[in-house]
Parts: sequence; structure tokens; C-alpha cells
Amino acid sequence: MQYHHLEITPEASTCDRVTTCNIEKGLEALSLRAEFLAYLNQSADGIEAFDARAQRWQKFVEQFGAHGVCLPSEYCFAFEAGLNARITHAALSGYAIGFGCDSMIGVAHAIFDHHPQHLAAFLALAAASGHGAAIRAQDHDGRWHRKVARLVPLGMALPARYRPNLKFAPLMKFLFPSSSAVFEELELSGRVPH
Repeated sequence: MQYHHLEITPEASTCDRVTTCNIEKGLEALSLRAEFLAYLNQSADGIEAFDARAQRWQKFVEQFGAHGVCLPSEYCFAFEAGLNARITHAALSGYAIGFGCDSMIGVAHAIFDHHPQHLAAFLALAAASGHGAAIRAQDHDGRWHRKVARLVPLGMALPARYRPNLKFAPLMKFLFPSSSAVFEELELSGRVPH
């Protein structure tokens, strides 16, 4: 009977290091996601809080940069990043989050009326996650249908205010990995889905 000994070759140890590195990077990414979303949900009262949040934003710029996601260095973009995150989260989860609405149809109207540059992403994400039908089902008076029906025939010729703003798409793909395919499609097509 012959015994074979398992040996750790340079290839195997490299593979182990890569796997450990990938796991550590994945855990770091999860922690960064959670920390960033918590940061977006905090309010900033007073100048001290503003300064602390601005400093924290700069740290996020560095941390996300290490993951290949570029954030604008100016703290004034934190609001826009938060808005993108709330829109993405609402569309993916099917819950009215952060808009003072109690239904997804309310969120849809708020985005259409006040943040039209995010409408395409919201509708595409809601459709991809199975929540598009819920929005249509909550449209009891047909107002939503009439609003969107005006835009769909325009396709690529959308008025500028309705063209997708994808500045934060890389951040949304990092925060919500399930959104990646939708944002990539929007980057290619730039259309409002129906």
C-alpha cells in the first residue's frame, strides 16, 4: 500500500491567501455598506455635527476608493448619495422608505414630481425586483399610468429632466449588488422602462 502525502505547494498557498483575502475584502465591503447606510440615515443637527459628518464623508471617499468606487469629495454630494440610496432601496425592497409616503405609488409620484432624473432607475429597479406590478396595482385613480404613458413613447428622446442621472450608479451597485444588472442596462439604454 502506498500513501500519498498532501503538500502545500506555492500554488496552493497562494490560492489560500487569495481566498482569505477575498473573504476579508467581502467582510470589509459588508461592513462599509452597513456603516454608510447608517450614516445616510443619521440627521446632522448643529455645526459640530455638520463638521463631523463632513469629515466622515472624506473618510468614506477614501474607503470607497479602495473598493474602486469614486465618490465626489465635496460633502454637499452626501444628500444626493442618500437620495439615490433611498430610491434604490425602496425600489428593491418594495417598501416606502424615506419619502414620507406610506405606499410605493406615493414614492413613485414623489420621484416623478420632485426627482425626475431618478425615475428611470426607480422604475427599472422596481420592475427587476418584482415591485413594478405593485406600483401599478396601487394606482387606483389611473394618475400614475397617465404620467408614465406620456414618457414611454419618447424612449431615447426623453426631456432632459427625465434622463437618468447615473452619477451614483457605481455606489448603488456597491451598496446593493442586486442592482448591478439594472444600472448597467440603464447606462446602455438611458430609457424609462414601462
